[in-house]
Amino acid sequence: MKILSRAYEDLINPINMRLNFKSEIEFVSWLETGSIEDLECALNAFTDEEMYEDCALIRDVIQFKLL
Repeated sequence: MKILSRAYEDLINPINMRLNFKSEIEFVSWLETGSIEDLECALNAFTDEEMYEDCALIRDVIQFKLL
């Protein structure tokens, strides 16, 4: 069970997650599929990892969805 837990933690780690996208456009397209709540959680996780460029993209998508 510990192996699965570790694999899941690696999968949802923002650093590893970001590697799954070939471009910024692909990443933003994926962000646009999330709810505001999902995006806020992602923003917190990316902030914790100090991935501020990605945080700006997430914030922009949140602001767009709030319009």
